[in-house]
Amino acid sequence: MNKIQCELCGSLDIIKTDDNFFRCSACGCNYTLEQARFLIGGKFTTVQPDFRIRAGRLEEYNGESTAADLPLTVTIIGNEVFSDCPGLQSVSIPDSCYDIGMNAFAGCTGLKSITVPDSVRSIGYGAFRNCTGLESIDISENLTEISGHLFENCEKLNKTELPDKLTKIGAYAFNGCKALQSIIIPEGVKEIGSYAFNNCKALKSIFIPESVSSVGENTFRGCESIEEIICLSESALPYFVSQFSPRVDINHFMEKGLCRHCGGTFRGLFRKHCSVCLKDKDYKIKKGKIITA
Repeated sequence: MNKIQCELCGSLDIIKTDDNFFRCSACGCNYTLEQARFLIGGKFTTVQPDFRIRAGRLEEYNGESTAADLPLTVTIIGNEVFSDCPGLQSVSIPDSCYDIGMNAFAGCTGLKSITVPDSVRSIGYGAFRNCTGLESIDISENLTEISGHLFENCEKLNKTELPDKLTKIGAYAFNGCKALQSIIIPEGVKEIGSYAFNNCKALKSIFIPESVSSVGENTFRGCESIEEIICLSESALPYFVSQFSPRVDINHFMEKGLCRHCGGTFRGLFRKHCSVCLKDKDYKIKKGKIITA
């Protein structure tokens, strides 16, 4: 290890007491790693660590590596900590982390994929906005809200599976995600904010659960490739009819029926086979009506 000089008494008799702490044996003065003055090239200089962490909160990143492996002591990633780090290609977030701040990774154009562990319960506004190289993300299963502008302009994001505990998708959350091809909103989501999927030009299919009660202004504006919309929500149906009908086939499955082979009941999203007798279904559902083939 490089020699360290005590700023108080000038002694070089410094003892390392912990990963980021030092103590002068001569005068007893304590130093953190960022405060220590290392003897490098014949001169004493302060060396900044890659991570500045205070009480579990990651406040600053000074690294230049393409990969950031966050220490296990991190519980919160602060606002804008990794913002505009174009050279950053991968990040390892520990299971100790439960909160990611606003714009934390905004503008990290070199980031291609990221896993947000299930320990994370909150991700702030715009945390991954303008990550133009991001192709996929594994989102925490304990997240209840996709915050506003979270993935805005992630132009290469082509797939994402939303967590089952989700209740809200914020405004502009996926705005400008031009590679996203399909979206399944999980049951339990009540609100989809304005412009949430605006300008998702490659989006072909949308699934809206019965739980959705509010769809904001221009939520799917500019989605030019939409081919199919499955809407189980009576509250949301008028929005989709006004925006896409008759250009898009809007399936609204609300009625109950019986399989003519075995009498098994069916409702909602239909599959090719009856779940009771496993025979091929010979009916189709369109706009809330049962039509026998």
